[in-house]
Amino acid sequence: MESEEIHIKLLSNILRNETLIIPKGKKVTIDFNGFNIAAADNFSSSSGLVAVSHGATLKLKGYECGIRGGKNVIAGVIMTADDDISQTATLIVEDKVIIEGWSFGVTGEGSSTSTNTRIELNGGIIRCLDLENGAGVYHPQGDGILIIDGAEILGSTGIEVRAGSLEMKSGTVKGIVFPNLCVASGGGSTTSGCGIAVCQHITKLPINVKITGGFIEGYCAFFEANPQKNSQEDISKIKLSLDGGYYFSAMAMENVYSEDVQHFITSKCHFGSTTPDDKYMVN
Repeated sequence: MESEEIHIKLLSNILRNETLIIPKGKKVTIDFNGFNIAAADNFSSSSGLVAVSHGATLKLKGYECGIRGGKNVIAGVIMTADDDISQTATLIVEDKVIIEGWSFGVTGEGSSTSTNTRIELNGGIIRCLDLENGAGVYHPQGDGILIIDGAEILGSTGIEVRAGSLEMKSGTVKGIVFPNLCVASGGGSTTSGCGIAVCQHITKLPINVKITGGFIEGYCAFFEANPQKNSQEDISKIKLSLDGGYYFSAMAMENVYSEDVQHFITSKCHFGSTTPDDKYMVN
């Protein structure tokens, strides 16, 4: 059965006191038209301001307006857990749409019912408001696909990948906390101070990261570690490829650090004041 297409153009600001759920079988396009969907003071949910179900697609368009979560909102958009993971939950962001939440701008869930997601950030300003502990994008979902091609992403850590795949072609990712920290967590982000962090979840699922362009900045621009102390067999599921892009440490620290993976950086990459250790370079 084909999905029903729904086009919405906002004519005023909308305040929500509960999560706006995009249900299965709907392809929804929202043109914010200069207005916002925001959380009311009495918003109460352990989810995000907007949730995208499996089998649903949400496309967002607009300039310097969008989904505005406050301190009472965990995430601006969550790729939610539900019972039917046979169909993909899809989020597409274009233009200069703003997505913000307290802990995460955009997030998935690490449970077995939150796999099969696709997030395309072709534009947009994605950020968390908790700049001590949050991430602009938090990606723990297995079989999840995250594509960055023009977005600006900001957080304590810009992007943290704990499962699934990340492909970055262009855009800007910044982690703004100093120094870089990494602490084990079975149910949330583990890092701060990283542009992009790769830290395998307790789910021990494969991770595949490929970067061919963009600007990545943090106390450590690109960071990989094993805070959960997963086995070598599990860690071997992590595949990294830095094949382009600019990597910059704002404090002249290491631009790239990897606890477990070697020989994944090519000569197409550009670095700030420090050059990565030879062990990270492709032979």
